[in-house]
Amino acid sequence: MAKLDISDSLSVGEVTLSDLECKLVGKKRKADAKSSFVVPLTLENEKLYALVDTGCTFSSIDKRFVNKRSFVIEKEHGTITLAANGMKLERIGKTKKLEILVGL
Repeated sequence: MAKLDISDSLSVGEVTLSDLECKLVGKKRKADAKSSFVVPLTLENEKLYALVDTGCTFSSIDKRFVNKRSFVIEKEHGTITLAANGMKLERIGKTKKLEILVGL
């Protein structure tokens, strides 16, 4: 299991997969090995899977996920621009550094 050292905290935004036109919210789907890069990981001792976007310039995490786990959000102003469609979203803030272990 590799420990991933992230120099920046994760940005928190109001983005759901439906906002990105993936239409996956509330639906189970099998990852397409040709177009999806999904990795098992442990985030703050919780095992889950993450979709890796190799063209992304920042890491983000859903606000509901953060709130459910009581991670502290430090307010940070600005916007986040999505590469897929140029949509701009208000940045909510960032988390403290989170421990991420790649692999379950």
